Amino acid sequence: MKILLILAVLVVVLLAIGWIGFMVFDHVPPGEALAATINILSQVGLGAPPTESQAGKIIIGILQAGSVVIVALALGALSQVLLLGTFRQFMGRYRMDERISKLNNHSIIAGYSLTGAALAKDLIAEGEQFVVIERDPETITLLDAVSYTHLRA
Repeated sequence: MKILLILAVLVVVLLAIGWIGFMVFDHVPPGEALAATINILSQVGLGAPPTESQAGKIIIGILQAGSVVIVALALGALSQVLLLGTFRQFMGRYRMDERISKLNNHSIIAGYSLTGAALAKDLIAEGEQFVVIERDPETITLLDAVSYTHLRA
């Protein structure tokens, strides 16, 4: 997902800003600068920040604001996947189950290959009902697009 890449880049950029910023502006040793940056980003609050300078305080503010943005983006992405994706999948499956339960005297097409597609076309031309059983995700997407009743194998 695109949001995961954005989150990863944001974390790396903030780590670099804090680590380099503390070393350059406050002359903090590299290990301490990295530890302080991680401490601030994680909002743990262990110990005092390694700075008294104005530039160091600005870096701390940037890191704290950045960590809040990271958490907000991560929660938004997670809720979108869990709520919208799961809900959409549930409703799609529910509707398909309803359609299948209403079928009577129907044909079953095992696989929507060239033969299955030709058979479906013939059945539609004859006004017959059918269900396609398919396992390929791309083909299932195609079946959704043409609104054919189908089951995932």
